[in-house]
Amino acid sequence: MARVGRKLAYALVAVVLAVLGVHAATAMSRPFGDSHDGVNGAVWGFGSRSLRKEGVVWSRMGTRRRTPDGVSTYADHPPLLVVEAAAAEEVFGEHAWSTRLPAIVATALALIAGVALLRAVGLSWPAAVGGVALGFGVPMVGVFGTMLDTPVVGLAPAVILLALDARSRNGLGASPVAVGVVAAVCVLSSWQGVLLAGLLAAAALFRIIRKRLHPHDVALVIGGITGVVLLGAWLWWAFGSWGPLHSQLTVRSGFGSQPRTFGDVVRALRDDARKLFPVWVAGLGLVAFVVGLRDVRTRLVLGVSLATVALWVFGFRDGAARHDYWPYWVVLPLAVGFGATLEAALSRRPRSVPASAAWGVAVVAVVLGAVGITQSVPAGRTQADGAQAGRLLLGARWPSTQHNIWLIGAEHVAHDWAAYDSGRRAVNLRDPDAIRTLGQQRPSDLVLFVPGGAAAAGRPCSTKLRRDARYALLSAAETAKALDGNVIRPC
Repeated sequence: MARVGRKLAYALVAVVLAVLGVHAATAMSRPFGDSHDGVNGAVWGFGSRSLRKEGVVWSRMGTRRRTPDGVSTYADHPPLLVVEAAAAEEVFGEHAWSTRLPAIVATALALIAGVALLRAVGLSWPAAVGGVALGFGVPMVGVFGTMLDTPVVGLAPAVILLALDARSRNGLGASPVAVGVVAAVCVLSSWQGVLLAGLLAAAALFRIIRKRLHPHDVALVIGGITGVVLLGAWLWWAFGSWGPLHSQLTVRSGFGSQPRTFGDVVRALRDDARKLFPVWVAGLGLVAFVVGLRDVRTRLVLGVSLATVALWVFGFRDGAARHDYWPYWVVLPLAVGFGATLEAALSRRPRSVPASAAWGVAVVAVVLGAVGITQSVPAGRTQADGAQAGRLLLGARWPSTQHNIWLIGAEHVAHDWAAYDSGRRAVNLRDPDAIRTLGQQRPSDLVLFVPGGAAAAGRPCSTKLRRDARYALLSAAETAKALDGNVIRPC
């Protein structure tokens, strides 16, 4: 019977992965454009390209980048992602889908490892599969599971580390070498991974001090420390000082030029949760957390994963206020909580639910998860719409003498994806006189109009150039003519 249950679990997990893969296929091949996905993908794409073409030493592992804007350094996040993206591009060539490949692979691995984690803490197969299906089966994963960024790629090693830790604590066996290596990888994958590995290492150190250690505890502490040392050395190598990292931490923690309050974070979380999680998940999530914390089997895992999310979201509240994907890792404690809730419901005393009914509940959970992954939400539509800008740039016939991509209405983040897609230096046009001069002196140059940006005078950009398209790519002469006809208004 145990073998049959395992096969059923594998089949249901395969269904969830298949749904995720089919849903992700379109997003994987989109150009990098006007969205979080486009900005992050272009930033890391420049880094992976530099690592492949310039080598490890010159590029300082992909942090020193040669872009159309010149040579710059970007080392605001741990380095493993750029190595993974470069490896994928080296094998498959440089394409949007291959650059994003580490993201979808990590999402799939995190989902599989989530089931292994819940099994390692002692939950039944139906509860483990159902809990992961409900926790990961949300639009947050459907939209951002393919986005090339450290929260997405870093989730997989974190879940694997939690699973190895749980296996060792429960006497199921886990190689200390594997624990140490995964702990170091977790630290080098994301800042959230640093927090999670740090919390697990602190728990292991506490057990060591109390002489109640498990075989893997020393390896966990050594692996975490090794990862932190390597991360610190890499950051110093990339920046040459701690100054840039300190500045970035100041901004992200909400103490920069635009201070953020805890109220800002709460409002952002409330608004984003409505858009990226089904109503029932947002409503029952708190109940699942309570059940998971009451269950001694899932208490440590849920506590560590929840603490990681809370420290990340509220500790770096500027990011949480500006990025709807900032609490991405909350899918992990949701999976643990829902798994514990299903286990409690399926094993009520004095009579447990029959196996057939338990697997029926798991199937329902998988169906709900599949619906959640594929649900259409505003963030997903923004990604799809933003890719239109990338398609315009990739399909453009550029004048041989044009070395800049001229932008009207674009925020500064457009300089990443616009430069990546066009291969040209991105320059914003805000002054009407500058637009008229460009139309006279370089009439054939192409200008990308990105509506919706905030104007200096507080008025949004506007255009009547296209009724059926959000973006427009015009010659400088056409742009100047449209400006004089009051058809467009620059920012």
